[in-house]
Amino acid sequence: MEIGSRLDYPGSLHHVMGRGAGGEHIFDTEADKVSFLSRLDLIAPAMGFKSYAWALMPNHFHLLLEVGDQGLFRIMHRLLTGFSVSYNKRHQRKGHVFMARFKSILVSRDEYLLELIRYIHLNPLRAGIVRSIEELDDYPWTGHRAMIHGNDRVWHRTEEVLNAFSTEIYDGKCAYLEFLSAGIRKRDSMVLESGNLRIGKNGIVQTIGTESDQRRYDYAGMILGSLGFAAAYSKLLNRRRRKTRDRAEEHELIEALAARVCLHFSVNPARLTSSSRGGNLSSVRRVLAQLLTEVGISRADISRRLNITYSGVTRLMESKMSIRETVILNEIKANYISSQAL
Repeated sequence: MEIGSRLDYPGSLHHVMGRGAGGEHIFDTEADKVSFLSRLDLIAPAMGFKSYAWALMPNHFHLLLEVGDQGLFRIMHRLLTGFSVSYNKRHQRKGHVFMARFKSILVSRDEYLLELIRYIHLNPLRAGIVRSIEELDDYPWTGHRAMIHGNDRVWHRTEEVLNAFSTEIYDGKCAYLEFLSAGIRKRDSMVLESGNLRIGKNGIVQTIGTESDQRRYDYAGMILGSLGFAAAYSKLLNRRRRKTRDRAEEHELIEALAARVCLHFSVNPARLTSSSRGGNLSSVRRVLAQLLTEVGISRADISRRLNITYSGVTRLMESKMSIRETVILNEIKANYISSQAL
């Protein structure tokens, strides 16, 4: 299986997992756990996501996230990069903290939302970190305690979860606890961590019973849901894609937009690949990267055109635009892109 694009759209639900590099422990100390949760607190207002369940285990984490307009990749990039920097500084180490890319599964809400909440919140009990539901009630490193005792994290939507059981808070908590307790001895299917379907080059394929490389932790395109759910998403994905272009057409589009952006900033297009950041080059690259992304050009192609790394493109996309850059971006979108019917 190849590494592919994340399945992602506003309002989509994802089971997200990240494991320490080489299986190493990353949440052994309270400071590490607090740092991870504080990072979620910090980025939540800007990223616009919400979580229905979470758990921090010694060498990995689980998040059940619903994303907004920012998208899953941006959320996780800000979360994991910030945490990794502080983790390495705190432990006086260098190198990767997490194994490969994070793992994510697009989840059918109607079929698996409650099942995944139970699965994630029971992780410490099944791992022997706590010995009973009563101990789990007071265990601070999953979202379960907030379900029982109240919540002060704006991104953890405990009330929405309880409302799925009852509109009355007390009755909702009782029903939730009963549901959780019923799952203690239940043998969960591996599909909760691996998905049961995958969208790839060959369309929708079933993954249950198929062999996979256990050393890999970065498969994309995984789905947890029915064939109908996967088919509906596949249609949505196709509708969102721009019209198919061959490489020559794509190259012409890239150069046309590059020339237009450079004209606005009085920059020679030949300078785009230089190592310089002087003059208006940073502005040109930032606006051009945004434009190319919006017309469906991959970040890999953008990085080649600008002669910067893939992560450099990501940083450009995440950096804040000036008022002038925003005005130029919108003007080109209105006057050029729309006229090309892209």
